[in-house]
Amino acid sequence: MVTVPSLYVDPQMRAEYMAMHYWDLFDFRDTVNVGSAATVTEQALVNYIAIISYARYDVACKGIVHLIDLAESDSAAHAFFAVNLERYLYEADSPMHSDEFFMPALERLLASDMVDDTRKIRLKMMWNDLQKNRPGTPAAEIHYRTASGSRLTLSALRSEYILLVFHNLGCNACIALIDKIENSAAIKEKQRRNRLQILAIYPDKNLDEWEKHLHEIPSSWLSGFDYNTEIDRNETYVLRAIPSVYLLDKNKTVILRDAPLPAVEHYLSVNE
Repeated sequence: MVTVPSLYVDPQMRAEYMAMHYWDLFDFRDTVNVGSAATVTEQALVNYIAIISYARYDVACKGIVHLIDLAESDSAAHAFFAVNLERYLYEADSPMHSDEFFMPALERLLASDMVDDTRKIRLKMMWNDLQKNRPGTPAAEIHYRTASGSRLTLSALRSEYILLVFHNLGCNACIALIDKIENSAAIKEKQRRNRLQILAIYPDKNLDEWEKHLHEIPSSWLSGFDYNTEIDRNETYVLRAIPSVYLLDKNKTVILRDAPLPAVEHYLSVNE
């Protein structure tokens, strides 16, 4: 492990130093590190991702790119870190999932001569998907039908915050998430003060089944059916896993995309 100089006292400064120097003593040319000792290296990568989450975003991005540059000293190391950065930062079921951290890695991998053209086709598709509904950009419009037959739009909603929940029918993970949202003090407080509206969207096309499962959605929520199936057809939202949660502001600008519930609760609490 690299030792952080004593002059770096502030936690953010220490994280930013490690973002750029964490791998200084790692031998990328030693294939043992990504072979028989791969589990140790993988844990080191997990620890690294945890550390850089405390750094400023731009410094964390520079650190990720620096890591890939260092890994280019050996093809096996480069392949190992490329695969595991995708596994931990891109895959939706990863507890460390962060599209915004994965994007600089993805951009660097697309520019690398060590990535073959076939893999670059897939990486380019991932890059295009990650451009949709990025935090700080307007959320794509959603046209939905309610149980009463009304046809409404996301843009017509009026609320300081909108919690957008994509769900499937009879989905155990979705039911569990609904229960957690219903028992969230931060969310309930915002609802009580009429500062947050929850919109549950079923993005598939089975209207009859959706109507049968409407009882799963709390009465205080809005529940909508994507009657044009435009989310699926036009991929206006890339739903890598269901359920998926977005937090929007009053202008329908994305604050959090595909976010874990604790991140939503933290944001709402901090911005109380």
